[in-house]
Amino acid sequence: MLEDKSYIDDSGVQDPKVCGLAGFVGTTLQMDRLDKRWKAILEKFEVPPEKGFHSDQFFHHEGFFKGWDTATWRAFLNHLLDAIYRSRVICIGGMVDVAYFKSLSEDERRWITGGFRGRQWDSEGSPSNPYFAAFQITVTGVAKNVPAGDKVTLIFDRQTQYENKARMTYNDMLTFNVPDVAGKLSDDLVFSSRFLAVALQAADLMAYQAYQHTFRRIEHGGSEVPMNYVLGQLFRSKHNMIFVNKESVEVLLADFHRLNPHGFRVKRGKKKKQFRVANREKEA
Repeated sequence: MLEDKSYIDDSGVQDPKVCGLAGFVGTTLQMDRLDKRWKAILEKFEVPPEKGFHSDQFFHHEGFFKGWDTATWRAFLNHLLDAIYRSRVICIGGMVDVAYFKSLSEDERRWITGGFRGRQWDSEGSPSNPYFAAFQITVTGVAKNVPAGDKVTLIFDRQTQYENKARMTYNDMLTFNVPDVAGKLSDDLVFSSRFLAVALQAADLMAYQAYQHTFRRIEHGGSEVPMNYVLGQLFRSKHNMIFVNKESVEVLLADFHRLNPHGFRVKRGKKKKQFRVANREKEA
């Protein structure tokens, strides 16, 4: 059994329009190569390890990158993009249209944020938080891009806001044995610093660019928009980036509506409240 790794960062956690997660997955060898190449580039351009790369500062010419001339700035960026491409890792992620997410029914939001059910909700998901729609889609995408028989360890950039709930959601994915997913996941998530796990800086670049592209797409009514140069370079690699909108959610909800045409009960301790789900056949 081979051990794979995936490095994931978030973007737009508090944004009213876009919330998402993105990064890379690959074999341990591929991710270690990316880590080594990334560190060499930071050294070549004299970026201190304790500063590292951060997209928000870099693309706004702030912090350590303030005052860099255009030629140096572009050369540094192209070196980073080439390091990702040469490492042959897979781009992965899920970006959520927050307004569309909020337009769904509570039970639909529960379903796509990790709710699992028998006759009742055995796991309730996070219907008020689009972060966990992105989390569910990204973790699932990572697993589906790992070869059969391999196990993948997911390393997230350290953050305190959602770490505990993320671990609970991840454990539910293991417990309820999501098809083609649970058998490929390691026993626990890892949360680390981007200074210790340097490949998280590459994940930050991926998450930032995916967020910016999704924001532009929403500004244009949800239609496809041209990729900018950086995203185009990132997507030279194999990629599986999902935009959570009406079209993609219909696929995610297919089983939900098939299994629950007339509604079902939500289990909340000893109290049970009835929720109704519209029958698609009646709507037709």
